[in-house]
Amino acid sequence: MNEQWKLAGVVGLLAAGLFSGCAPDHRTVSGREDSDPTWRGTQSETASAVAAVGRDVIFMATYNDDTDDGKVVYTNNDRVVYPGASLLGWSYSRDRGVTWTYGGKVKPPPGVAALWGDPAIVVSRTFPNRVYISSLAIAQEKIPPSGHHGWLDEGSITGACVARSDDGGVHFAIQSCVTESGHFYDGSTLAAGFGNDPRIFAAFLDTNAKKIDVWASADGLAPFTKLADPFPGMMMYSHPRLAYDQASGALLVAAIRIPEQQIYMNRLVGTVWQQPVLASNPVSRVDIPVGKQTIRAAPGFSFDVGAPSVTEQEDGNIRVGDDAIRMLYTTRDAETQRLYIRGTGCSADLRVCRDVPQWGTTPGNLSTPGHQWNPTVKAWIGFIGVPPIWKATYHTTDDDPNAVSIKQGNLGVLPNGTPAFLPLDLVGPKPVCPDLRYGSPGSAKSGYWGDYNEMAFAGLNPGSKTPEFLLCFSDSTKGCISQSEFTSEHLHVSSVVFQ
Repeated sequence: MNEQWKLAGVVGLLAAGLFSGCAPDHRTVSGREDSDPTWRGTQSETASAVAAVGRDVIFMATYNDDTDDGKVVYTNNDRVVYPGASLLGWSYSRDRGVTWTYGGKVKPPPGVAALWGDPAIVVSRTFPNRVYISSLAIAQEKIPPSGHHGWLDEGSITGACVARSDDGGVHFAIQSCVTESGHFYDGSTLAAGFGNDPRIFAAFLDTNAKKIDVWASADGLAPFTKLADPFPGMMMYSHPRLAYDQASGALLVAAIRIPEQQIYMNRLVGTVWQQPVLASNPVSRVDIPVGKQTIRAAPGFSFDVGAPSVTEQEDGNIRVGDDAIRMLYTTRDAETQRLYIRGTGCSADLRVCRDVPQWGTTPGNLSTPGHQWNPTVKAWIGFIGVPPIWKATYHTTDDDPNAVSIKQGNLGVLPNGTPAFLPLDLVGPKPVCPDLRYGSPGSAKSGYWGDYNEMAFAGLNPGSKTPEFLLCFSDSTKGCISQSEFTSEHLHVSSVVFQ
């Protein structure tokens, strides 16, 4: 790359608004100090949202919460789960993420022995004080009063539950639970309708049937009922992801098809699914070497729907891009075996989906010697005087092979229509402290440190009126004082609010 091209590229990036300020400070969500109840236990795998009660804005984070309450007990080589256990924890902030309050854990309802992870969160667009969080669930008969020892196999998890808060996320209680013939559910994602569509949607992977089950509550208060199969005749495998297109009133769902290992998307218009569409190259299973450890994560991908790009052509006409849907996913470079992030752009109606290697860390784009994974994508559709923006984050070992950093940037389009992405520092290198479970390819010692995070649009900064975003993430900076097959210490959650 010659210097003239570099200069032209920087000018173009400036024009596209891809530069932003310095990396902000991150804040402690859980595990602040030894007097904090979340200090005694682990928290990870986060999802974030922003609610409102009157004029009060409340930031929300839900996560896998193993805070010690006597319902899950660890020894040197065992774990005992008792009825009443819950991993569905949450925290909230009333000062835009500066300080956080621990909300506790949602209690399992009658007939459910335990709430068991993979959290998701969404705020109603009809009633912004209503917040929904979801979790996998274990039926009562699966855990005896004497407790369940060791790992919970796939036959133990029999569905999922959705909890609702009517006060902006300060208190939660179970609204309803769902199951498909007691099948093992995995993954969890939520979405909310807009305008005249008050529905709340939830989706999970049915691992027994290898299908994505999508459920809907008609008004956000009624129990959830199952919708038709969005990927008929296809075998699906992965945590699904949902997003709602407020411009067209359609629900979008994405998941990975096997054995091709490619992401497919479909669109629900009213109550009718359209045709599934291929939306990615093959994705990769994620096992990341971090120093002498290996952390295991899911084949991460994230997408959102927002404003498409608008560029002026040489003849003066305006071209609207086929990129109202933008997605990032984790894949692997065949030559170097490096994990990297790659992009896709689709039209809102899924008529067109195209590979966008310029979004992400595709080989040749940037100097990214490490691995990159766990992408998140969130759109701000814009308002009068405030243009739309697309924000992305990812984890990486670029800065330090023994630690994990987080980068952020805009999924932009240059004035000439060329897609562009410039990563900036968000969170500096942090140590990892995963558990020491086995199970990754090649019999590597692979530790769990949280499969994913989901970013949220945090609203406009009260002073500058600039769009801000909220990301919560796993954090081991309190030190790795112990690691075993089932758990580790410390593993907590931190957050960052950024532009």
